[in-house]
Amino acid sequence: MNRLLIIIFAAFVCLGMPHSILGAAWPAMYADIQTSRSFLGVVSLILNAATFLAIVRSDSFVHKYTIWNVLLTAFLISSTALLALSMAHSAFWIIAPSLFLGIGRGTIDASVNSYAALHYKTRYINWLHCFWGAGSMLGPILIGYFINAGGWGNGYLTIALIQYVFVIILVFSRGLWEKAETGTDVKIERPSITIWRALGRPNAAFGASAFFCYVGYEMTAGLWASSFLSSAKGMSNASAAGWAAFLYGGITLGRFVSGLLTKYFTSRHMIRYGCIISLFGVLLMALPLPAAFS
Repeated sequence: MNRLLIIIFAAFVCLGMPHSILGAAWPAMYADIQTSRSFLGVVSLILNAATFLAIVRSDSFVHKYTIWNVLLTAFLISSTALLALSMAHSAFWIIAPSLFLGIGRGTIDASVNSYAALHYKTRYINWLHCFWGAGSMLGPILIGYFINAGGWGNGYLTIALIQYVFVIILVFSRGLWEKAETGTDVKIERPSITIWRALGRPNAAFGASAFFCYVGYEMTAGLWASSFLSSAKGMSNASAAGWAAFLYGGITLGRFVSGLLTKYFTSRHMIRYGCIISLFGVLLMALPLPAAFS
């Protein structure tokens, strides 16, 4: 495994951590910034709208400025936004940082996914998303720890510092990225394609619609898991954040196992089995069971 691939895996761990912490921190966060529990929906809308816009533009940014420059800038934006969120003291204070966090994470997500798909084999893409899941699982664990040890703001600060460390790694790894881009064994020339041209391809619209539904399901569960566990199941804010990490642990495990099972099952069967397992999880949450079963 080459050094650049390890850096790419680390990038997705760093990308995953801030993805899951807003929902994990919110039960403790909304009272501190003097807003309503439902305001989380507004923040999420701003964050994800910025993420979408960044994803749409990321391909043109990479073609114009190179993958290294785009990632360095996006991680600087993301880490600075996290730093600002760690100091939030009002609902208004979290709007602008959330906007910039969405821009940073959308750019990182699309750019690294595209780069890895062009330069590495499919099994590495599966591993890449497993590392994202590991980061998403670590985020709520850190938030849960810091809610008990100084406040949720210290959790945001810790993750911001981790991202700044990765920025330093990116600075010193510039040569690896340039070598990969100029090396004849990995360089791939391709025209830039807009999202509208991509959606015009056969079955692309259907695939995008299916993914839209899945992401909405995943985002809703991740965003409100901690609030559900604290309000409906009576958990403490710290415990709810920690237990929310199991959602992302399940996603990580599912991606790893599905990568192994694709040799034996078709995509249609994998989707069916995934839906059945998900419905079983929804049933456990809906039933009046103890918190540990939810």
